[in-house]
Amino acid sequence: MTKARKTTETGTKRQADSGRKPDKSNGTDLFNGASQITSLMGTGVVAMQNWIQTSQELGYFMAVRAGKDMAGMQKIATCRTPQEVSELWLGLASEAAHDYADEFDRLLSIGRPGA
Repeated sequence: MTKARKTTETGTKRQADSGRKPDKSNGTDLFNGASQITSLMGTGVVAMQNWIQTSQELGYFMAVRAGKDMAGMQKIATCRTPQEVSELWLGLASEAAHDYADEFDRLLSIGRPGA
């Protein structure tokens, strides 16, 4: 408690020494950094929301992709000729590439205004 009071007193002394007066027109003392902290807190909340949304999106995507990959491997196991395997593999790879490109677009849109 004493330490906090000392810091405040030192801050007030620095303000007086600088010749500047605190701006209390909006009810806050700008020298104490309250407005900057409030601004940073708001930015932090938005960043956290975007991080959570990104994590959820990635988790969902990975689960769906893993299911598609497993189903593809099961289909490959039923192939009788190398040609069937290569045709199926090509289709699976193309689908995966499209899925990853779509997911990339979804991730870029998170936190973008109007998205």
